[in-house]
Amino acid sequence: FHQGKLYAIDFMVTLFAIHFSVDQSSGDPWISQIRNVIECPCLDIGYFLRGGHMMAYLVESRGVLLVVLRKLRHSSIDLSLFEADAAERNEFEVFEADLSQSQWFKVTAIGNNEVLFLHRRCSRSFGVSHNALPGVSIFFLDNDDKDCSWYGASSSCCVYSMTNGKVSTPLPTVSWKPGIVFGTWLFPQS
Repeated sequence: FHQGKLYAIDFMVTLFAIHFSVDQSSGDPWISQIRNVIECPCLDIGYFLRGGHMMAYLVESRGVLLVVLRKLRHSSIDLSLFEADAAERNEFEVFEADLSQSQWFKVTAIGNNEVLFLHRRCSRSFGVSHNALPGVSIFFLDNDDKDCSWYGASSSCCVYSMTNGKVSTPLPTVSWKPGIVFGTWLFPQS
């Protein structure tokens, strides 16, 4: 939700604005328009042909919309690569939406002491004090790319530094009983 509109991205990272209206007789909200706002940022098609996978996260930060592309270096056929170290298989690119020009612009920083928390179901940015957390960091769950059949193995929180491009694991890996276990972020009320 950004500047009075709901925004969404599709699997090709095209940004859509969803406009709402209110039914005058019932007071119920309804979707009055969905429009294509920005086409996808430049994607390396060769990356996908080489067996790469990508996750896209839409998040508002500092009053602008960002799309964070998480590139996973593995082949969907070689299952042993799912066990690869998070630092070896994750790469991130961040794009800022310029709604007036209908374009994504690649950015190398998200703002001083800004931290992003990414998840397919909920992404959020936070401003933090320099002493609390390293700024310009992206927190993500390593198994967020796996479908439901993969849950139950393990889950680890990882941090990608936009400053040096390195991934670290600040918390221990947690093992879960087999079954569908969805990790998520819990945020304080703002």
